[in-house]
Amino acid sequence: MGLRITELPEKTEVNLIGSNFNDTVLYLVRILQKLGKRVLIRDITGNHCMYNAISEIAGANPGRQIIDYSGVGYTFSLSETDDYDLTIRLYDADMYPFISGTTIIVTDESKKSADELYQQKWEMLTRDG
Repeated sequence: MGLRITELPEKTEVNLIGSNFNDTVLYLVRILQKLGKRVLIRDITGNHCMYNAISEIAGANPGRQIIDYSGVGYTFSLSETDDYDLTIRLYDADMYPFISGTTIIVTDESKKSADELYQQKWEMLTRDG
């Protein structure tokens, strides 16, 4: 029997690798919020692609602090915090997650994304069992 989303451990980390995943992330975050989870998005992508989907807040710097966007934390920073139940780290298709956690690949069907994902050494992310 698999782990149900309502049974998430107290602190959960998810690595999301790919491209064009803003809508997927926003839908997932809203579902998790409905389940009472506080979510932090760490945008580690090269161009901070998720920032396009978030209203810019005057005086806020997501590179140095966590900003609140409709009850969701958003940052480019890697500084630690215990204020959130679940952290979603966003990576480009040509990046590896550098911190443990569940890894999900979300991408479009473009050749560039497929080529980048194909070049990865996925054995590093798999475990026995």
